[in-house]
Amino acid sequence: MGPVFDLILRRLVQAHPEQLLLLLFGPGGPTLLRTADSSLPQTERRADTVLVVEHQGERFVVEVELQAQPDPDFARRLLD
Repeated sequence: MGPVFDLILRRLVQAHPEQLLLLLFGPGGPTLLRTADSSLPQTERRADTVLVVEHQGERFVVEVELQAQPDPDFARRLLD
């Protein structure tokens, strides 16, 4: 059941990134500029979604990793 929810959430985020930013940061949050390539160099891993955003003249990246099940190694995987 977990992988199905993970896939559904990933597709929703990829199809509607502006709504995710609104949910995470509220109405005064960053503006989506584009989605970025989510493949990670020199590895077979991929981020679920990478959003390039801008807020008050500053550009930064929001990496979205979705988890349908608890994973005690999640923080370590995210740092990788």
